[in-house]
Order: sequence, then C-alpha cells, then structure tokens
Amino acid sequence: MQSTHFHLYSCSVPVMGKEEAIICNLHNAGYTTIPQFLCEALQEYPELSVRELQDLYNDKDNSLPEYFDYLQEKQLGFYTDEPGLFPSMELQWHTPERLKHAVIRIDDLHRLDYGRIIDELIATDCINIDLWFTNYSNPDGIESLIKPFNNSSLRSFDIYMPYSSTTTPEKLAQLGQNCHKAADLVVFSAPAKKKVRKDRIYFTPRKLRDKKKAFKNIPRDKFIIYIEFFTESIQHNPYYNRKVCIDEHGLIKNCLTHTKDFGHINSTRLATLPENNDFIELWYACNDKILDIQDSPFRYIWLNTHELQKVDKDLYRMIS
Repeated sequence: MQSTHFHLYSCSVPVMGKEEAIICNLHNAGYTTIPQFLCEALQEYPELSVRELQDLYNDKDNSLPEYFDYLQEKQLGFYTDEPGLFPSMELQWHTPERLKHAVIRIDDLHRLDYGRIIDELIATDCINIDLWFTNYSNPDGIESLIKPFNNSSLRSFDIYMPYSSTTTPEKLAQLGQNCHKAADLVVFSAPAKKKVRKDRIYFTPRKLRDKKKAFKNIPRDKFIIYIEFFTESIQHNPYYNRKVCIDEHGLIKNCLTHTKDFGHINSTRLATLPENNDFIELWYACNDKILDIQDSPFRYIWLNTHELQKVDKDLYRMIS
C-alpha cells in the first residue's frame, strides 16, 4: 500500500514564476519544469495527504499522483506516512566575511599603494581578489605584489594581463608556483588561443573590451545551481554582495562599469564600507526586487550582472 503523503527532498526547492514554475535540485545542479498548480500544492500545502490535495484541486482524473510519481522517478521527492519527520531546508544565507570579493584595475603599479590596499582587503576577511592589469604585463613585477597572499586568509586570486613578450607560459607558470593561491592567470590580446591546463594559464585573442566594460552580461539561460548561490540569491544580489571594486584612479565602486563612486582609496578605509548604507544598497537588490526578472522562476539561479536603477523603495530595473 502506497504511503499517504508526497514529500520533496530538502534539496528540491520549488520556485513559482508568473507563467511557469520549476523545482531546483540543489544537490544535482539541475531543475525540472512543473505546472504552477503543482508548485502551489508543494509550497503551500506540504502537510496535506495526496488524497486531500486531490480533493482540494478537484483532481478527478488522478493527474496529481501521476505528477508525484514523475517527481519520484526524477529523484526529487518520495512518498511517506510521516512528512513531519522531514523538515525543509533552512534557506538562510550567512557568511563571516565583511567583504568577500574584490576587483582591482591597475594601469600603473606605482600610482597607488597597492600593498596597503591588499592588506586592508585581507583584514576584512576578503576571500577572492581579481587583479586586472590594463597596461602592465611583467610577471616579475607582479610577483612582489601578490606574494603576501601566500600567508593570508585569502582563498584564491585571479590575474588578467595584456599579452607581451614577457608573458610566456614559462614565466606565468613560475608566477603561479611561487604564489600558490593563484587560481586563473589570463592573458588577453594574445596572438592565439592557448591553454596550459595544469598551471591554469589561459591565452585568449579577446581584447579587454574597453576600460569600462570588461565583460558581457550573463545570458538569461545560463544558470548557477547549488545551495550557497541559491540561498544567497533569495536575500542578496550575488553579483554585488560583499563586493568592492577599485578602478585605476583609486575610486571605490560597486562595479568597475559604474560611474558612481564612494570615495577614493587614499581617504576611505575599506573596513568602513560594510557600514556605508549607500555602498551596500545593491548588496540587497536581489532579483525579487528587480522588475525585469522578479517574475521568473529562474530568478534564484541566474547571476544578474546588469547595472541597476532604483525606481521605487526596494524596487529596481536593469539599465545595461
């Protein structure tokens, strides 16, 4: 005899959209499209038995059990007589880092005190740093800047630099070996595409598109599906959250593409940024608050890199 209730696994999370609904499988990094009424039943009435749900939705053709069988086949849920024994996943997101990601654009290593800037970032428990060198491509000169990373709490860093005669695979491999927290070393404007996988060195003919826009916005059908990203997306905008950018002039920004800044690095301590309400506003501009995406069932699994414009209290729209 089949059990009375159908229950989703805790890593299977239904998300309602305006025109469709999905179940995100946060364990296997996938999603399954489902009817909106089924999403409502799973979200709003988890305590009801299958028979009670059929009565509620006037399911005379037994479509609900068929849907539940399908979800069981997809390993998204199971039948049970005791649904109360299986609590839902806690969807709160927490992190100890005051800043967790920094992007620094550098055109002259002597223009600013980059050693001090990096020390300040590490003091905030920042875990990842991207260094964008626009005109400088000497691995030997870069090594002295990044060597302190080895003995810091930093988890990893990426380096982007233009191609030159000094950016050879051998030189870059040596740089990565001396600074073991190096993740990716990317050389742009190279004559040909080349990968040195074991050293995570990448040469690409692509150019730094311009000084304001170094990347393209992520397409709407490219998804990121895992627990940490999903839970962060419910409360925050993962692209902006706990992130700081410093341009080549030393201006502090939410993103290098933005014109708005929050002071100069020489007069603003990075440790004060998490207490600056203007600076952290976009940290909380989650996709639920963005007109262009708030009705999509994919809103918690898509990284929104667009610049945002505030149109009302806690409401934004994408402008680029």
